[in-house]
Amino acid sequence: MTHNVIYRLVDDVSAKLSERLAPLIKYSVKAEAEILQVFSINVRQRKTMPIAGAQVKNGNLYKRDKVRVLRDREIIYDGEFESMKIFTKEATEVKKGSECGLGFKGWGNFQAGDMIQTYEILEEARTI
Repeated sequence: MTHNVIYRLVDDVSAKLSERLAPLIKYSVKAEAEILQVFSINVRQRKTMPIAGAQVKNGNLYKRDKVRVLRDREIIYDGEFESMKIFTKEATEVKKGSECGLGFKGWGNFQAGDMIQTYEILEEARTI
C-alpha cells in the first residue's frame, strides 16, 4: 500500500485487519410458546411419536425456523420442527394465542411446562 497521507494508511490497515476478524454472532428470538400437554400419536402401525401440545405466547411460529426447548432456563434441545399441526391439519405458521401440536426432529424428551423458542442467527461484521 502506498499513501501520502498517514490517516489513509491507518484506515486501509484497519479495514484489512477488520476483514480477518470472525463475525459477531447474535441470536434473535422470534417467537415463544409453552408446552401445555404431551400426547402420543401412532405414526406407522406400531410406532408412536410424542407430540407437544403448545400455546404460542409471543410472535408467530414458523415450521422452517430453528427451534430450541428450554427447561428451567437451560437449553435441552436445539434443532428443527418435524411436524406442526393445528388440530389435524398440517400447518406452516401458528399465530400468537393459538394452540398447536409440535413434533421435533429426532427428539421427544419434552415435558409440560417447557418453553419453546424459535430464533434466527444474525452475523454482524466486526471492525477494529
